[in-house]
Amino acid sequence: MKALKILALCLLFVFLLAGGVYSSDQFIEFTKIFDNVTVSAGSYVDSSIIRLDGTRPDGYFVFCPEVSATGDPTLKFELLISYTDTKDSSFLEPTGVSDIATGFTKTSGSGSNGKDCFSVDFNGIFGKYFKIRATETGGADDATLTGYLGRQ
Repeated sequence: MKALKILALCLLFVFLLAGGVYSSDQFIEFTKIFDNVTVSAGSYVDSSIIRLDGTRPDGYFVFCPEVSATGDPTLKFELLISYTDTKDSSFLEPTGVSDIATGFTKTSGSGSNGKDCFSVDFNGIFGKYFKIRATETGGADDATLTGYLGRQ
């Protein structure tokens, strides 16, 4: 019995040294949701659809766009949600949810290189699926967009 207690204490000690319990709350995953797509002047493109199944209601999302262009396009990024299915007609921009970013250009971001990251705020709204819409609002030039979505 004494040997069993010593073994249990040793296992507990090793467990604590290893960092304790791995929690899914700490897991961070990045997914490419725009893959070098062209956003035509005055038009929009939608990201791939993201399922929210298994995501904590208070989970964190971050959107990281990378924009390049030969001209001077301006982009707006907005959140679209569907609570039923993945048909395009099911997605809507929820009332009270602000755009993710507006006025984004090839020189935006802290390095003035068209790369940045933004928090995605659901403002208490939830659904089964969501996607991000990128709209070229300048109306003059096309943009090339790659974008990643991080979630915890």
